[in-house]
Amino acid sequence: MYKISVVICTYNRDKFLDICLESLFKQNLPSYDFEIIVVDNNSTDNTKEVFDTKKLENPSFEMRYIEEKTQGLSYARNTGWQAANSPYVYYLDDDGKASPQLLGEFLRLFSLKENIAACGGKIIVEYDPEKPDWLPHFFERFYGDYSRGEEVVECEYVPGGNSTWSVDFLKESGGFATELGRVGQDGAGCEESLLNARAVQMGYTLMYSPDALMYHYAGPSRLNIKWLFQRMRGQGKSSTKLILMNSDNKKRVAIHCVKVDVKLLLKYFFIWKYTEKNLKQELVSRASLSIEKIQRIKDFSKYLAIFWKA
Repeated sequence: MYKISVVICTYNRDKFLDICLESLFKQNLPSYDFEIIVVDNNSTDNTKEVFDTKKLENPSFEMRYIEEKTQGLSYARNTGWQAANSPYVYYLDDDGKASPQLLGEFLRLFSLKENIAACGGKIIVEYDPEKPDWLPHFFERFYGDYSRGEEVVECEYVPGGNSTWSVDFLKESGGFATELGRVGQDGAGCEESLLNARAVQMGYTLMYSPDALMYHYAGPSRLNIKWLFQRMRGQGKSSTKLILMNSDNKKRVAIHCVKVDVKLLLKYFFIWKYTEKNLKQELVSRASLSIEKIQRIKDFSKYLAIFWKA
């Protein structure tokens, strides 16, 4: 039994996996206190070769490679915690780097009080080559940016890409909802939001520490408007699913959401009060939010059409 298990869910990120694993080999926590589990979600690159090389070069670390054939991040995450030999599971994005004190800090957080479902940490985005001048601050969260300040606090949400979860809580709650979450590179999400909400509803505590610091890479493949628009389209689809999953009266909620989203969409087009630093950022912000709302309107409308046909 280890004190904590590190789960890296990966899909065709062999060039990042090397750096990700190296950050774990540099942890202040002794190697015998944690295990590393790489869950490969159908990669077609050299992921397995990178893992094998790192395992051979670092014999003092317990490392396991697991294949999850069902495509989807939620499936991979569930496979990870179900294979863990510890009471806590830390999820590290495959293009992330853990700071040396990260695992030790997460263990310290769980020791502060009982009934903690999960702990999250600060995420700093490393832009390559630099943050685009068209990217508004609000949308940096879709590249991983996350902070709740410089103090340890109780919170209502921990980010999936830099979070540690109690295995007991994951068993009790059922883990990550497979109806939600990214599949391949489709930009979907919200599985973390649902699990956070379940923790709060079940009376658990969530914690945050800035010292549980992770660095998240954002490179050229994502630093373009096309990627952001795709991500917002996925966000729209996922939030629609999440809302309907949590609704007792789905028809009424769907109608209400369509009305609200149409009003917001009209506002983005016709009310020109600047909220961003420059015109370029303002246009990107309005276009991104519009894409999300249009997708939500389409998906809610599809549900209502099915409901009325039935």
